[in-house]
Amino acid sequence: MSDYNVLKTKFINFYQNDAKNLLKIHNKKRKKLLFYLSNFVLSFFCFFVAFLCQNLKFQILGNIFSIIAVISMLSLAVFCIFTREKIGYNVSNKDVNPALESETDGSLKIQLMDKFLEIFGDFKFSKYNYSKSAKKRFKKFFDNPIFPKILFYETDDSIKGSYQDTKIQINEINISFFLRQFMVLYVFELMMAGVCLCADAPVGVFVFLLPLIVQSLFYIVFDVILASNFKGIVIEFDFLKKFKGETILFENKLTNRALKIFHDYKKYEEIKLEDVQFEKKYKIFSTSQIESRYILTPSFMEKLKNIKLAFRAKYIRAYFNKNKLVLLCHSKKDLFQMGNIFKNSDEKMFLELFEQIKSVLDMALEIKEG
Repeated sequence: MSDYNVLKTKFINFYQNDAKNLLKIHNKKRKKLLFYLSNFVLSFFCFFVAFLCQNLKFQILGNIFSIIAVISMLSLAVFCIFTREKIGYNVSNKDVNPALESETDGSLKIQLMDKFLEIFGDFKFSKYNYSKSAKKRFKKFFDNPIFPKILFYETDDSIKGSYQDTKIQINEINISFFLRQFMVLYVFELMMAGVCLCADAPVGVFVFLLPLIVQSLFYIVFDVILASNFKGIVIEFDFLKKFKGETILFENKLTNRALKIFHDYKKYEEIKLEDVQFEKKYKIFSTSQIESRYILTPSFMEKLKNIKLAFRAKYIRAYFNKNKLVLLCHSKKDLFQMGNIFKNSDEKMFLELFEQIKSVLDMALEIKEG
């Protein structure tokens, strides 16, 4: 039996024995939680719009939104009375990071992710921390020539382990000016500007809109014009063998403008390969032309393509240096999700995770045997 079939058999056993029944419970509670959340947001929004309409002399429109808000709140109250069942899961593992429980899919990850990773061997899941050592490690990441220089970043899930004598670490990273932390601030500024408008206080409107405009300009410059945004995963392979030089591969897209601005590529030589189609899609720079040609084989490129497809990446970059290979997969979405408040979780979700991890292991084996 091939390695893939062995892993697939383990996956089927995991889903039938560990995941299937838990997902049924999760999906039922997800629908209740979605009802609570949507009604709360609708009520808050309608009350706020009604307040603005009343102050701006739109009496009829204000009354309509007030009625909708009241109905929404009453339906939420009735639903809460008749469904007192707590939304959540009993988690007995005291070693799990408590931050997991605050996420929509956190309870599923607590109970299932480590069991799921056992399919592939010695791998563990965690939420990435913001300790000094973690920040120092990430600073080394961002010094790599495939990263843009950044203003802000946030981290999420992390998977760490080893396969065939190769250490592997997968980290979710969001490098963008437009981070989730700023969303509350944006909404607050817009709301306060609306309140000031109703109170006929133009100075207040200016005070609250000015920082919003400045933040939007920063977003346009760094995330749109310079294309320095990145949201996806960073995969780090730590091999026993060492590379003599440095080799960089990135897709020939506009998203690389920031790299050309923030990094000096003078020490690298642009490598030209015989494959014309490859030249159209990728740019290669290296300090060792011979080694780069030895590394970037058709087999390697096939494995790279599989990783891009598995993670649904918009673009992918690679950096070989010393004994490490670092891959960037820009997917523009959260990965490794096991639960989503807006849709049911099922076997398809785990199959996608399976193919993602398998593609990473295939790359590790390719480099080791290459």
